Amino acid sequence: MNHAKCYIPNYPRPQFVRREWVSLDGQWDFAYDPKGEGEKKGYSEGFEKQFGITVPFAAECAASGLGKEEACSSVWYARKFTLTKAQTKKRCLVNFDGVDYTAKVWVNGNFVGTHSGGYARFTFDVTDSVREGENLIVVKAEDCFDVTQPRGKQRWMDYNYGCWYVQTTGIWKSVWMEFTDPAGQINSVKITPRVDEYAFDLEFDTALSADGDYELLTEAEFRGKFVSSVRTRLNGEVLKQKIFIESRFVDNQVYFWSPSDPAVYDFKFTLFKDGAPVDMVGSYCGFRDFRAEGNKVLLNGFPFYEKLVLYQGYWAESGITPPNEEAIVKDIQLMKDAGFNGARLHQVVETDQFLYYADIMGFLVWCELPSPHTFNSRACENVLREWTEIVKQTYNHTTIVTWVIYNESWGIREVSYNRQQQTFSEAMYYLTKAYDGMRPVIANDGWEHTLCDVLTIHNYEQDAKIFSEVYRDVNRLQQRIQKAPPHLPFASGYGYGGQPVIFSEYGGCAFSEDTKAGWGYGESVQGAEAFYVRFGALIRAIKEFDYCSGYCYTQFTDVQQEKNGLFTIDRNCKVDIARLRALNEE
Repeated sequence: MNHAKCYIPNYPRPQFVRREWVSLDGQWDFAYDPKGEGEKKGYSEGFEKQFGITVPFAAECAASGLGKEEACSSVWYARKFTLTKAQTKKRCLVNFDGVDYTAKVWVNGNFVGTHSGGYARFTFDVTDSVREGENLIVVKAEDCFDVTQPRGKQRWMDYNYGCWYVQTTGIWKSVWMEFTDPAGQINSVKITPRVDEYAFDLEFDTALSADGDYELLTEAEFRGKFVSSVRTRLNGEVLKQKIFIESRFVDNQVYFWSPSDPAVYDFKFTLFKDGAPVDMVGSYCGFRDFRAEGNKVLLNGFPFYEKLVLYQGYWAESGITPPNEEAIVKDIQLMKDAGFNGARLHQVVETDQFLYYADIMGFLVWCELPSPHTFNSRACENVLREWTEIVKQTYNHTTIVTWVIYNESWGIREVSYNRQQQTFSEAMYYLTKAYDGMRPVIANDGWEHTLCDVLTIHNYEQDAKIFSEVYRDVNRLQQRIQKAPPHLPFASGYGYGGQPVIFSEYGGCAFSEDTKAGWGYGESVQGAEAFYVRFGALIRAIKEFDYCSGYCYTQFTDVQQEKNGLFTIDRNCKVDIARLRALNEE
């Protein structure tokens, strides 16, 4: 496997790497606070341990050491950590990759910040609160069954039902500290490939002290060979650079990223003050262009057929948190081995480690906002805030090729006729397009589209002949067709404009024995051979539509009561994986 040069095993944020860091994963003290009395009782300065918990696994899953599925609106975490004198003389940052839903954080009894949003990363500067030697960090996580929260597949009742599963409470992604020079730091960098110029556009956000002469050096390499560098003087905290990558030192001069050759360029960013380096960050990015144009999706200017599988990212022991890096690699490889070239990450925002491996293994990803389940002002505020954070934090990952904001009108149930909901979905579409002018954006996946760069259709019809009849003519897509789903492809006032079409949910076939403790779509198949017939017939039907640019099969694994995966939750393939691949590739 060709790792990026900046790669560090188990580093939680592989695309923005600082070498001086300390993991805070592992054992923490844990306490339930169902009445919300912890702050009044002084838990922020320490509390009596009720349980030990293993971070970054949520309390509901077995990997945390608790495995308690009862919801609690307030839980507390605490752990001690030790800093050297040299570390305390630097700027100390604590990073949380994901806490569901609202986090409040104290260090040595000092309140350092709060953040709401279960699927976005956040950072607090704790420099003024730490000391040499032993320190105490305390986290309060507040969560509830509030349907205005972007919660995705997390249930909002005390039991599982339909396709909603056990809730995730508290810290469910990694926690770590890093250390930077007080004189200045690089907060973030936005990396945009410009394939028509053989260049990358770079936009930096920095934090600088009040005075000094600052410069920023960008160095690019490809597979160990120097490519280019650019050094720019800063006259503010935001800086733009352009770095050209066509190089006689690289055999092909320019390498394009693709699933067959997931080549990435390595970057090193160095911030200087008065000629001395004060911050250094390692990163990488693939050089590729992915867009919707006419009725095709194009990868690097050529039509590309997407063969996706729905991926919900659940594990039996660890919930929606990957058990380790090896498990991530195994999942991606299994999906590739089954003949898929990408995944629609459904109602979850995966870890940066997952996206990193998708980058370097050449596996496409659709990034989707976990849905709220009602529409009001608070839900709109939550969606706007969290989606903005998610897009900014995942933008640089080459593997992400499509943004999905809403799924099947969840959170905008009246979008077919409600002008306010239509307007909000349009606003979210344009907000995303304003930040990312290249990737396709889908405001509402599956049906009742408002604005979309790709028309996506969900249909779990199990009879391939009926499927073919319903969708044989692209001009019929706006009509209410017999045996098609009751939801029209477009909301009232919107229509098909010749976009690419992708069947982004279909299949979902269950085996008869699987449904004893759960469910699948349609009549269960009776054995492996019957499955191959149905699976193959549906794929062939879709591939016969000349207007179609791809499909997404439901789904990779079983998830709790939903028994329609190609694999069990333990990643055992229910059929012959080689035959799956052959059917996908025929």
